[in-house]
Amino acid sequence: MGRTSIIALGIALMLLGWRLTSVESVPRSHAEAIMMYLRERDVPVQEVHVTQQWPNALPFYAYGEQAMPYQASVSVRLLGGHTISGFIVCLSVPFDCRITVRDFQVISELIPDIQTQPTGWEWVLIQWYKLITL
Repeated sequence: MGRTSIIALGIALMLLGWRLTSVESVPRSHAEAIMMYLRERDVPVQEVHVTQQWPNALPFYAYGEQAMPYQASVSVRLLGGHTISGFIVCLSVPFDCRITVRDFQVISELIPDIQTQPTGWEWVLIQWYKLITL
């Protein structure tokens, strides 16, 4: 291994370390985004379910993403076991989504965008695979 290779390896490891430490906690689904939003507001959330039901699901699945807005029902289970209902509306899946849960006085509030690209160790493994398959 030559000097240039060692320097390149060192730089790659420094960049990798920077990448791993700079990855924020980003939601990977609408349920995670809603849970993150509610926990930031001190709501004792146990779990969140997001489902599409008839007739809201028909336009999205029949015509694709151009059939906006995307709408889905939200069920929030609190730590005490009580369940609260609401809904989300997304103007551009998976971005620009707003939640409404009237029992929490949350009306059309913007939730975090969901991450569609790999992060953390997934990103590291993909980069490593690309490097060794060149």
